[in-house]
Amino acid sequence: MNLKEQMYILTVAECKSITRAAEKLHVSQPALSSFVRSVEEALGVKLFERSSKGLMPTYAGELYLRAARRMFFLKSEFDENLSGLKNDRRGRLRIGMQMRRSPYIIPEFYKEFGEKYPEVEISFAEGVMEKLEKMLHEDELDLVLCDKIRELPGFTCIKITEEFLLLAVSPNHALAGSGKWLPVYGRNWIDLRRFGDETFILQGPWQSQRIFSDWLLRSMKITPSRIIEIQNIETSTRMSALGIGVSFVKDTYARHFSFAPEPCYFLVGETPFTIEFVAIHKEERYMPSFVGDAIDIIRKGM
Repeated sequence: MNLKEQMYILTVAECKSITRAAEKLHVSQPALSSFVRSVEEALGVKLFERSSKGLMPTYAGELYLRAARRMFFLKSEFDENLSGLKNDRRGRLRIGMQMRRSPYIIPEFYKEFGEKYPEVEISFAEGVMEKLEKMLHEDELDLVLCDKIRELPGFTCIKITEEFLLLAVSPNHALAGSGKWLPVYGRNWIDLRRFGDETFILQGPWQSQRIFSDWLLRSMKITPSRIIEIQNIETSTRMSALGIGVSFVKDTYARHFSFAPEPCYFLVGETPFTIEFVAIHKEERYMPSFVGDAIDIIRKGM
């Protein structure tokens, strides 16, 4: 933002002399005198008149000086904001995530990130993946946090964590005490095929957890004879705790649930079945360094 004209006129007004202003600006007196004249001709008004006190601004000159000072104030404000952007201390971060995740991510993230980057504007969008992907494509979001179902051409995928898909069963179930303790995972494992005749409480076909549940069931060659579809994962887990059927739940969700009775959770799959939780953004989009800190804060809280 170049304000050379305004700087020259303000300096003449401050010095009340073309000669002294020229010395201060390190230009020749004739050149500055010609410059002021050309500005006055362009505006069609005189900016200065001679008096016993030197060059004094006319009424039009006062209006010009007032506007010029305001322009320098705005330039200073702009330069400060631009410096903050260049140093990645200012900006905005628009994050999308599935609604189920938001209570476990947003509060702690907002507090920690907001304290570290108070001048970065944060906003969140919660919804189903179809909506979030559309917003990401249309540059309405910078990042989307989600389960990795597939590769998205033109997008970068950053792994945040990997979590287990657990089987939830009633503590009164005949197999509740039949799991095998796996010290490396810190959980019990059970052969999912032992539940082949059970009622499975699953999410709707459009939900990511249902997609993973179906993958797992197919890999174990299990075709449930009866399925109850429940969209809310907390509800399906609670139903399992009460013995209505068995269900699947991610371990990050299970850690936040509090039921009485508490369901029994098992690792399942030939090897414990896991889901990648990732952050995705457009490949060509510039990502300030604070985005890396944001991902680290989310990773730490998972």
